[in-house]
Amino acid sequence: MECIIGKDKFPLIKFENDRYTHIFPVTKYQFERYIWESERAPDINYDDMLKTNPRISPEEVSKKKLNPLFITNITFREASDFARWMKGRLPVRDEIEVIYNCLGSIKVSNIFDSIKKSRDMDRRCSVVLSKMLSIFPHGTVKDIIENSKIEELCSTMSDMPSSIYTYTCNKHRWYYVGKNDTCDSRIEDAVFRVVIDKDNT
Repeated sequence: MECIIGKDKFPLIKFENDRYTHIFPVTKYQFERYIWESERAPDINYDDMLKTNPRISPEEVSKKKLNPLFITNITFREASDFARWMKGRLPVRDEIEVIYNCLGSIKVSNIFDSIKKSRDMDRRCSVVLSKMLSIFPHGTVKDIIENSKIEELCSTMSDMPSSIYTYTCNKHRWYYVGKNDTCDSRIEDAVFRVVIDKDNT
């Protein structure tokens, strides 16, 4: 298993060829780093985003408190801006099954062993990984995501009209937008991840 640490100081895993994706959907801690460092930060009303899914500390993460870990109530535009800040993009629909097959084969314990010594990683990520390891000692990343019952955003390269569509893969629901990523409708319960080509790392 090959991992890298992204600009957000959280790990990404190699899932196909030279493409990497976040191990877990983007957390509030990663989004906060983006707000601090990005020129687009003034356009984001973070307090409003937290109203439907309040922030918790890494130490509070538990099996019943997984959803508050991730950033939600986000638009495609905001998610895409975050991805561009990381020199990446949202996953496209054709990558979804490949990503989830990869996540289903990776145990949390293996991830922790691979990156726990990294000096580049955010301290809060270490805490979250330790928590995940205690909650799912023999589980895979896919197990954690399915347990949280979250839905994810992706994009499409098709010429479908610019609107929000849904797609189900392995009982996991994904939202995607046609034509472009400028849709400003907030999706309350959806999270997102980033895909990065190695040339951009």
